[in-house]
Amino acid sequence: MKPIGHGSARPFLVRLGSHAALLQGRMLVRPVLPPERPALQALLLQDPLPNLFLLSLIEQEAVVGESPRGTFYGLWEEQLTRPGTPRRELAATVYVSPTGLVVPWCPWIEHAAVLGRHIAQIHTTQLLIGPRADCDALFRAGDRSEVVRTHYDQRLYVAREVSPGPVIPGLRKASEDDLRDLAAFSSRMMLEDLGFDPAVHNPRGHLAAVSRRIREGRTWVVEHDGRLIFKIDLGSACSQGAMLGGTYVLPSLRQQGLCGRAMRGVLIDLLATHPCVTLHLNEANTPAVGCYERAGFQRDIAMRLMVLEPSYQTSTQPRTTS
Repeated sequence: MKPIGHGSARPFLVRLGSHAALLQGRMLVRPVLPPERPALQALLLQDPLPNLFLLSLIEQEAVVGESPRGTFYGLWEEQLTRPGTPRRELAATVYVSPTGLVVPWCPWIEHAAVLGRHIAQIHTTQLLIGPRADCDALFRAGDRSEVVRTHYDQRLYVAREVSPGPVIPGLRKASEDDLRDLAAFSSRMMLEDLGFDPAVHNPRGHLAAVSRRIREGRTWVVEHDGRLIFKIDLGSACSQGAMLGGTYVLPSLRQQGLCGRAMRGVLIDLLATHPCVTLHLNEANTPAVGCYERAGFQRDIAMRLMVLEPSYQTSTQPRTTS
């Protein structure tokens, strides 16, 4: 498949069910329907590592078509199977959540701009995460009123085995008794990383999300002398691997090797049931890069994270984890 030049073709909107669809030349953007789930999975499986979150939505939560968890929009490109017989193939996709999270996957960068124009007309983006080139092209294409609050050059890191070394004592799965401390840790982590505090914006929702991760066994903690000093969450998982996020270390204990020793234990747990473990990491955070590399993670593709207005509270303290 070759990318199409857009030329001077002017995009226009049509109605498709309850959603708008964008037509541009030989391309159509519309929601992916439930019968098209195999095509969506096949597209994401072209490179599964950066797509673990999207694959988990399909495998674990059946997010296809109109769903309370969000919508996958597909870019369908016209192909000629034989003279005079056009057929549309799914060439790119973008997931949009009800809370404004936008995650694209575009094997051809030209398609990101088409998806960006479509999304900008019907959704407000608050958090844009994905491959760096896809996100940048998607953001630039839309006629947007949002302002970029936070802009990170991230890197996908992948672990397939645990590096030799010690595991920190006190590592365990979180329990409901940890809820208060974990809610505070998660709040501080979001404030440092993304510039807003979910405990201020939506305290009930924040507490419910932390409690749900505890019940589902998706949070690990390190306890020392009766207090929590570290936590990390399993963000998503599917048959292709698991993705971690939400790392937090008490500021007074950072850059002392705690994170790397804790991460080895988490990797031992996850690699027993998953072929690989991934995470997104701010490339400017060199102590964190060293921490994860010492635990067994290796660099992969360039990623992007953008937080767009409206945002709730800014942070002036850079985050460092090791």
